[in-house]
Order: sequence, then structure tokens, then C-alpha cells
Amino acid sequence: GQPGAGGGGRHGAIMRSPSGATAGLLTSALAWACISSAGAQTTTSSPYQQSTVAAPSSNGRLCACQQEGQFVQCFVEIIAECEAAGPYAAALPMCRADWSQGPGVLKADPIVFIEVIKASAVKCRHPYTFTIAEQADFLGATVLGEFKDVFVANKITGARMTEVTLHQLLTVIKVPLGDALDFIEGKNLFLRPTPPVNVGTREGRDVPTVQLTFNVKSVREIDVVKFEFQAVLDIVMHWSDQNIWAECKANGDFIEQGRCQYVWKPKLLFPNARHIEIPTSRQYLWTDHATKTAMYQIEVIGTFAAPMSFRTFPRDQHELPITVAVDDTNGDLTRLALRWEPVSARLDKRIINPDEGKDTISGWSLESASAREHPYLPIDWINLAGMRGPMRTYLNEVAARVNLATNTSNDISMANTVSAVTCEVVVRRTTIFYLLNYIMVVIMLTSLSWITFIMEPSALSDRCNISLTLLLALNVFQLILSELMPKTGYLTPMH
Repeated sequence: GQPGAGGGGRHGAIMRSPSGATAGLLTSALAWACISSAGAQTTTSSPYQQSTVAAPSSNGRLCACQQEGQFVQCFVEIIAECEAAGPYAAALPMCRADWSQGPGVLKADPIVFIEVIKASAVKCRHPYTFTIAEQADFLGATVLGEFKDVFVANKITGARMTEVTLHQLLTVIKVPLGDALDFIEGKNLFLRPTPPVNVGTREGRDVPTVQLTFNVKSVREIDVVKFEFQAVLDIVMHWSDQNIWAECKANGDFIEQGRCQYVWKPKLLFPNARHIEIPTSRQYLWTDHATKTAMYQIEVIGTFAAPMSFRTFPRDQHELPITVAVDDTNGDLTRLALRWEPVSARLDKRIINPDEGKDTISGWSLESASAREHPYLPIDWINLAGMRGPMRTYLNEVAARVNLATNTSNDISMANTVSAVTCEVVVRRTTIFYLLNYIMVVIMLTSLSWITFIMEPSALSDRCNISLTLLLALNVFQLILSELMPKTGYLTPMH
């Protein structure tokens, strides 16, 4: 369960209840609103009695949560949203709280309130679009209400609010250090990017997808002794996300500055990489607020491990793999929460059709490239934990809590499995090189040995000298070949 959101045993109260129980919570929400409405005519000063609204607003999309003094109406709309989500409400962080305690949860638990505000930014309006007056009303509805007057005085709109720095708060707006730190922390929590929710899908029901394309620009230094190869490729990712709230067109260091730093970007793992370099200057990020889409491109320069088979050497062909997986650092990007789809790979046209008479790789020819999506388990906790012991007990407890929270019966391996894509570059060895430089030489030396049969039988010394010389030549040639041939436990046509 999420801290402050009801815990593992309680935050499923809405999601796991039958529809009648959920409807009961909505009825309770309306009752809270009615009580508040009646109380507005008395002298009671409770903050929950400032609203006289007794039913969800016309849009019902959490807009009340962005308005000062609308806690009760916000509570009503939250319950309505969670009820509308039905069995998929467990995927909504704001629905994991124990709302049977009434709208007071909004005041008592800041983490729950942050999740509610983040949801309202998607379902209603993002504060980035607010005017000065709307921004002041929004701050009054949050735990940052003390900044309302000073932001109005400095004419700070919603767009400017997202860019305010700690230095500006201290030196320009003259906010006390403690308050400034609280504001920056709250702003970062609110704007922190979360995993995408594809446009036109329902959170919790549909698995978000990210399109991934490999563009292989070069393959070089295929080492059959170390079983590795070097490659340079572009990885282009494209997705739609309901959470995109601003335009971003940046590259290099600017990707982590300004509004661009709040755009979600997938972090990548390269399971079979022995060395990876991703130049900052070759990273690009574009977002389109109108269509809620984003594209992220990086260049990867790396050395990758590759298993190989040499049974048909020197006529062998290999599939050189480059595997990319999601880096699930926070535990919220398992294969059930994010998947690469669709996936594709291609060879750059500059290495498929090089200039006339030029090669792109020594001793090999590049045939094709393909990609496939598959599950990947970064750490196999089941086998590492063994059958018993403290780790096994802990993993069993974690699995039980996760299953209780999500109302599922998945094992711990499923909870750790992420989506991965493997690009396979097919290369074929240039057989003519070995035919002319090795096989033909062996045939020639072997043929010369027949000269001894046409020499005079009495010329024993000369015949022995030729035979021994050819044998020595073949032996030296074999020593040279052994440095170039793969060391296997089976014979190949060249052995």
C-alpha cells in the first residue's frame, strides 16, 4: 500500500467492496454534503461547512478540488470518480484511502491530497493554465494557501508557478526559508512525472504501451573469442499520455530543465551490455500538448554480449542481440503496468547501401534486423531466497500484501517482471575470404605433397625434405589459423 493512503489492508475498501458498498460510500458523501449545507446556516465555523453543494458538479471531474472552500464537494466528486472506476479503482492512488472517514481525510493526509490534486489536473484543468486569480484560488485549496497573497502580489500565473525556483522565492519574493522549502517540496511532489496513461484508455484496466524502434547505425568488431560485438544505434520511443500538460522541445542538458523535467521518460536497462555510453548531446525530447503525445530519442554506443554457434564455420550466420528493458526502480513499471508495443528494428540505410566499393564491417555482411517484446526478470528472487529462511519469509509476506492490495493472486516473480525488447541483428560471415586465404592455401600445400610420388625412388633425401617442409608449413599455418578460429568443443568444417 502507499504510505498515508490507507495501508495495505485498508486502501482496498472501495475497490474490493461489492457495488452496493461503493454506492453506500457515495450516499455517505452526499450525506456529508447535505450536513455541510445545513450547517452553513448556523454559526459553526467548521471548514467542511463552507460549501452548500449537495451533489456532484456538472462536470464531476474533480474541479471542486482546485477551488478554495470546496472540500466537501471535492470529497463528493472523489467518491463519484472511484465508483465510476469500478473494479479498476485500485489503480487510482486517490481511491486507496479510507474515505469512510469523510472529507476530513483531505486535511489529515497530505499525501492523499497531493494524489487528488494530481488527478484533478488530468480530469479537470492543469494549474499550468491558470490565470493569476485562478492560481490564487488553487493555492487556497491546497496546503500551500499561505502563498496565495504573495503570489498575487507578484503576478504569478500557473505557468510561472511551475518554474519558480528556491532562489527566486528567497531573494525576489522574500519568502522565509522554511516556507520556501515547503513550497518547493510540494511543487515537486505535484509535478513529479508518473507513468503514462495512454489517451483513450482506462487506468487500471488497460496496460499503457510505448512504441519502440531501433535504428542500427553500425555494427563492428564482432569478437568470436570474447563473444561480444560493438554497435551504435538510435532508440526512438513514442507514446501518448493523458498527463502531458505542456509543450517541450529540447535536447541535451535542457531535457532536465524547465517544464521538460516534468515529462515522464522511460529509464532503460541493457541486460546484455558490457559497456554502455549514451551521449547527452544525442538525446531529444518532444511533446505535443494538443495530441498528448511524446517522443524520446537517444543514441546508444555499446559493447554487447552475444552467444554464438560455429558448427557451420566459416559459413556461419549469427543473430546478435541488443536487449532493452524498463528500469523499474520504483516498483510501478512491471509488465502489468507498462509494455513496449509495437516494436520494430531496421538497419540504417547508410550501412545497407554504402557508397560504391566501400564496406561497413570487416569480414561480415549485415543481413537484417528484427525486434520482439518479451518479459524480463531483473532479479530472480524466488531462486535467490531458497525454500526457507528470513528472505523467503519476507518475500511471502510482501506477496501476500500485494495480492491483498490488488485483489489478485500473482507471485513475487510476476511483480518483478518488466517488459523488454530484444533487437537481433543478423550477420553472415564473408566465406570467400576464408576460401581464398585459408582453404585454397591448404589445398595447394597438400597438392604439393604428391610431387614426391613422381620423383626418382632413389632420391630419398629430397623426397623426405619436401614432405617434412610441407608438414612444417601446414603446422605453422595451423598455428596461425588457431588464433583466428573460434575455440569450440566440437569440430567445424575448418577443423
